[in-house]
Amino acid sequence: MVGHAHHNDSDPLAILEAANDLLSRIDLSRLLAAELPVASRALSTAAGRVRLAQTQFADRARTLQGEGRAAPPEDLLGRGSGMSNEEAERIARQAEVLRAFPAFATALSDGAITADHVEVLRRHHQALEASDRALLVADGTTLANAARHLCVEDFRAHLAKRRREQERTAGLSPEQRSVRRNAMSGGIDGFSQRWNWNVNLDAVAGERLEHALRGEMNRLRNLGDASGLDPEVLSSDSRLRAVALGNLVSSGFQVARRAPSDGAACELGVITDLQTLLTGPHDTSVCQTSTGLPVDIETARRLACEAGWYPVVLSGDSIPLDVGATRRLATPAQRRAQGAVYETCAAHGCCTPFHECQIHHIDPWPVRQATDLDNLVPLCDRHHHLLHEGGWRAHLSDDRTFTLQRPDGTWEEPQPLRPPGRSLVSSSPPTAEPPGEPLDLFAAVA
Repeated sequence: MVGHAHHNDSDPLAILEAANDLLSRIDLSRLLAAELPVASRALSTAAGRVRLAQTQFADRARTLQGEGRAAPPEDLLGRGSGMSNEEAERIARQAEVLRAFPAFATALSDGAITADHVEVLRRHHQALEASDRALLVADGTTLANAARHLCVEDFRAHLAKRRREQERTAGLSPEQRSVRRNAMSGGIDGFSQRWNWNVNLDAVAGERLEHALRGEMNRLRNLGDASGLDPEVLSSDSRLRAVALGNLVSSGFQVARRAPSDGAACELGVITDLQTLLTGPHDTSVCQTSTGLPVDIETARRLACEAGWYPVVLSGDSIPLDVGATRRLATPAQRRAQGAVYETCAAHGCCTPFHECQIHHIDPWPVRQATDLDNLVPLCDRHHHLLHEGGWRAHLSDDRTFTLQRPDGTWEEPQPLRPPGRSLVSSSPPTAEPPGEPLDLFAAVA
């Protein structure tokens, strides 16, 4: 190390002081554009090592607490750094899981994974039965290697898939296994003197509840002052959702049940490929709700008997995909079609789920005077703001490869189409050149 006093490698406090001294000297305000990726990796590595040091501190504090010589690590972390109780407790819990999964500690120290990866592993481990936890620990090295190559959302999906595969041997149907994991915990919070619940539902039950909540929330918003609610409640999704839940379960005060145009009791979007629907699961099957949650094909077929189904076809006359200049916003049918071929935000490396994205016009309306699928992509709020307020531009090629152009004229790495059930990792190299001619026709995916 250069520019600071020599320290004793056996003295952890001296090393911490030296590390803090070096960090205090960093000035990233003069970084060049080409240096940003290297700096990002270095910061990720540093953040991982800091989190690892925090968990080691929590481990040591827990040991000394057991000996009666120290306060709980949650208290010490809060007092020493001013962090929130929630964050202090999270670090203490992650210390326990890293002790059981040393390969994750190594990956965290290398900067190959983040604290969020560790938190996903911890929550997954906590939800398992004792016998399944032992299997997970035994597979720790393999899981850590997978986490090194997956973003947090994909690692969560990887663990969920692993759990589903193990449960197939339990003698229960997929739907029974899914419902079996439903849980609701909580009660009166002694500190706040309020009710506090945590609900965990399977994809079908969750979609139904969400549909009902949105319906009641919209009803209350439409009533406005006539609802009798304070304006601050009406303007807050979180508060209004809580009121809507109370209304839904209160006797004699339930949301009006309005059937959609096809007469079904509710609408539940299920995305699946034709081969799976006709003959059953295969190696590249896709069967999930419109919000990206996996469902068993037999569950999907059963739902066809009681819920409205709509076809998602990107060519033909089944649903109106292109509406020209008649509408500025994407139609429900167009959003369904987009959801069938995009699992996430279209931008390279972004894992924001499709259901949290907004539909963006490549050529701004009304310049193009059309709201057609060959002009639409799903974008998360952050990338949407970059395009509308940040001076960025976007290009969509005829194979739906999406590329963002920075304000300085250089191009981000192109992102090929990422349909549900496919890899989210792009192998396309970065390019400084525009990715081709503007798109003329929508490439239909039959």
